[in-house]
Amino acid sequence: IGKLFNLYQEASVAYVGGGFTAGVHNVLEAAVWGKPVLVGPHHSRSQEVADMISFGGAFEISKKEALSDAILKFASDAKYLSGYSDRAKDFVNLRTGATENILRSVESALPTAHERS
Repeated sequence: IGKLFNLYQEASVAYVGGGFTAGVHNVLEAAVWGKPVLVGPHHSRSQEVADMISFGGAFEISKKEALSDAILKFASDAKYLSGYSDRAKDFVNLRTGATENILRSVESALPTAHERS
């Protein structure tokens, strides 16, 4: 977890950097707090970002100039902000428990005590 994690808690919306250069940074740090995430167009190496955009918890900004328009939209339309916020949080919540699911799968594939003897 990076230094920004706790700062995202105080935000209304988060711009996650890297999307106008080599690639976008961690979007989950903002999404876990239910913050809509704005990202630049260079996110092709992150399936997570593409999935979050499709899910409606993140929003792609294709030009730097469009960032202020997006922030103003979120600031002026509470319903719009609420919808993206809910979907950002849902995106994270629907994907929790991966470790437990993997362990259950591995455990079910192992031979039972009876089968080992």
